[in-house]
Amino acid sequence: MDYNEMVQEIVSRVAAYLEKDLAEGEDNRKKLIILTHEHGDICHKGLESPKINECFKTECALLSDFQCDVSSCDAMVLYGLSNSDIARLASGVCDTVYTRIASKALLLGKKVWAVKEEIELLQYCSDQPYGKMMYDKLNLLTDMGLTICSYEELEDSIVNTFCYCEGNTETCYEKPKKQGGDYVCAKRVVTEKDLVAARSEGASRLLTGEKAIITDLAREFAKEHGIEIVKT
Repeated sequence: MDYNEMVQEIVSRVAAYLEKDLAEGEDNRKKLIILTHEHGDICHKGLESPKINECFKTECALLSDFQCDVSSCDAMVLYGLSNSDIARLASGVCDTVYTRIASKALLLGKKVWAVKEEIELLQYCSDQPYGKMMYDKLNLLTDMGLTICSYEELEDSIVNTFCYCEGNTETCYEKPKKQGGDYVCAKRVVTEKDLVAARSEGASRLLTGEKAIITDLAREFAKEHGIEIVKT
């Protein structure tokens, strides 16, 4: 290699390095807001989750003294949803900072999750008239876009909702689709929600990748509703 060729090679390598460094400096992740009444280890797991951080920039509303920009976020997770919060949100009387932020997310059509184990109402049955009334309010919130999800499936539910293939081979997958009597799901993690979708399509089998992880709730739902899970 002569001198000019060597210089050209060095220039090309430096340019490639700078281009890569610039690309890595761009943060194109979606924004996730975590809304809670008080700090705790559980909600901080969401902030520190490697799986979520692949796709999202996470922000704790409480850490920013509730000065968060809901309009710029893509998703929100509600921790500690109390009976008072449910009653306020379902009635449109959002007179606390927690319910104001949550209601704004719902009004803007953002994806909103509530952690099942932290919903106060679920500690009570719906047999009594008052309990039935409160459960009706919670069901109203789910009709408005609130997704109730357990701790176990929360990460996968959030990531699978947003992170379709966008060039990242570690997290991408094809959108699930119906093929004949089968439901094809190429996700890395198959959750109960995917089995529910397969059943709604009338599929008798769910086809997924050989290395796919099937959650326990997904297996239980498949067994209960006679859906065969086939790894291909």
